[in-house]
Amino acid sequence: MNLKNDKKHKKSIGRTIPIPKIGDYLFVEVFLKDKIKQGGIFMKTNYLIFIFLFVLFLMVGCTNKNENIVNDALIKNYRTTNLFPNYETIFSGDVSGDSVLVGLTPLQITDTTLTFQIGLNTHSVDLSQFDLKEIVVLEYEGKIVKPVEVPSLSGHHSSGNLVFNTEKNIKEFKVTIFGIPTIETRVFEWSLTK
Repeated sequence: MNLKNDKKHKKSIGRTIPIPKIGDYLFVEVFLKDKIKQGGIFMKTNYLIFIFLFVLFLMVGCTNKNENIVNDALIKNYRTTNLFPNYETIFSGDVSGDSVLVGLTPLQITDTTLTFQIGLNTHSVDLSQFDLKEIVVLEYEGKIVKPVEVPSLSGHHSSGNLVFNTEKNIKEFKVTIFGIPTIETRVFEWSLTK
């Protein structure tokens, strides 16, 4: 019998075995045992499953980090619009759990107003429940002032300008934000003399 030309036989892993007929379980058993010995199908399958799980783990594990990087970038991108390099952006909180990351940057100081850019980011808190006119105050030279202009917050990512009326051009000031999770009182303080 010439096995090379016989269509009923097939060469597999160094030996010729018959091609199975329907219900021929012996072939499957011999074929699979032979592959296991040779490190064939199951080793390759296990290897592929391991690679798939490893890649999946990396994707899941890095998702939050990348998301945080993106969220941080959403807030930090307005640093480039900061007209006063002596006044850096200050951040408070983070985006984990039920927390909110808040970033505040002084943008413009005139003889009558002080303008900040504010950015808020979170994964789980609905920001529309917070009215910045009610929960934010500016303190300078013993005075406490509420903002006259605030952005409307919505969803999980909001930003805009906070504007306060001041009596003069000030160099030292503090902004306090109350009641945004999970930090009940957030204090942002700047001083040109520091």
